[in-house]
Amino acid sequence: RIDKEFTKAKKTKVGGQFPDVVTKIEGELGSLRSAWESIKAGALSDDAEPDDLRDGMEEIFEGIGEVRQSLGLLKQLSSVSKMVKTAGKEVAKFEKEVARQKKAGRDVAGLTSLLGDAKTKLGEITALSKQTGFDPEDLFDLMQELEHVRNEALQELDRVTGKDDADKLSAAVFGALRSRRLGF
Repeated sequence: RIDKEFTKAKKTKVGGQFPDVVTKIEGELGSLRSAWESIKAGALSDDAEPDDLRDGMEEIFEGIGEVRQSLGLLKQLSSVSKMVKTAGKEVAKFEKEVARQKKAGRDVAGLTSLLGDAKTKLGEITALSKQTGFDPEDLFDLMQELEHVRNEALQELDRVTGKDDADKLSAAVFGALRSRRLGF
């Protein structure tokens, strides 16, 4: 079954774009096949040690897990362009919100700086994703950095708009009402 998944993944555009990952999976599958043949031969021999066979089976199960993880990586890489488009839309949406807050007379210096950081990270992600055979870990690291900038920007936006203060006030009011209802 895992061979079928691999064959299907290898035929995709992503399989052709990341030959290193495909080669790694092929090597893992080859190791699994040879380990399986070794276990079968050992089971048929008279001097087979049950502990050795069990250890061999555990290695096979671990190897299957590694292959599945590599196949998952290939699947994730197939959605890179979608992730980049979504991130681009989110940056554009945030840019409009910064303009709206600036027009309202609020201090948007921090937001503007974070927006610049987000655009830079998005540019790096876009450039990396257009390279053939890039290291997927580099892409995922950049995506995490962009997510970190996004979270900072959302916190700053809440601060600028006063939403953070409103949320704290609302929580205090609801807490007081709840305490009053309970008779404190």
